[in-house]
Amino acid sequence: MNEPNALPASGPYPKKRRRRRRSRGDKAANRAPDQSTPSRQPQDNEPAASEGARALAESLRAAVLRHTSQAVLGRGTGYAKRNRVAELRVSAGRVRARVRGSGEQRYRVELAVPQRPAPPVVTKIRWSCDCPYAAEHRRGTCKHVVALALVAAKRIEKTESMYLRWLGQPAANAAEAAPAEFDALAERLLEAFTAQPVSVDEVLKHAVSVSPPPFDL
Repeated sequence: MNEPNALPASGPYPKKRRRRRRSRGDKAANRAPDQSTPSRQPQDNEPAASEGARALAESLRAAVLRHTSQAVLGRGTGYAKRNRVAELRVSAGRVRARVRGSGEQRYRVELAVPQRPAPPVVTKIRWSCDCPYAAEHRRGTCKHVVALALVAAKRIEKTESMYLRWLGQPAANAAEAAPAEFDALAERLLEAFTAQPVSVDEVLKHAVSVSPPPFDL
C-alpha cells in the first residue's frame, strides 16, 4: 500500500535546463556589425594651423623654457597636463591666465613681450606670477609660468584666432575678437585715467572737434 504523502520517483518539478555559458569570443563573433563600439575619428572642422602660428608657438615656448630649470620644467609640465591653467586670454603681445597651485589657491600669471607692435616670433619675454616662489626667485620661472607657456603655445598652435589676437589683428569672427577688443579698451581707459588732468573746457573742445553737437554749448 502506497503512503499518501509519498512523492513520485520523478519528482514534482520539471528538470531545469542547463544553460551553456558563452565566452567573450562567442559574443564578439555573434555581435552585429552595427553594434560595434565606434572609434573616435579626428574632427575635420578644426582649422589647420598656419606656419606663422606654429612659429609663434615654438618661439614662445622656447623663450620661457630657456629660463627654466629641469625641476621646475617637470612640475610645470605636470600642471599643464592636469588642466590647472584656466581663464586663458591672449591679447596683443600678452598672455594671461590663472593657474591652480598645489592647493586651491589660483595664481595670476602673465607673459608679455616688450616690443610694440607684438612680433610674430618671440625673442624676449617677460613673466609675472604672484606665487611665493616667483617672489623669491625673480631670475627663473616658476611652475605656474611654465604651465601657462606650454598651454598657451599649444592653443596658439591650433587656433588661428589666438594667433591673430597676439598680433593685435581682429579675427574673422566678431565673438572671437571681443576679448582682444576689451583688452585694448582697458589699456586706453588706463592711459586716460593715469594721464595728466585736463580742464572741462579742453575736454569739450576736443569733443566738438571730433563730433560737432547738434546744439549750442
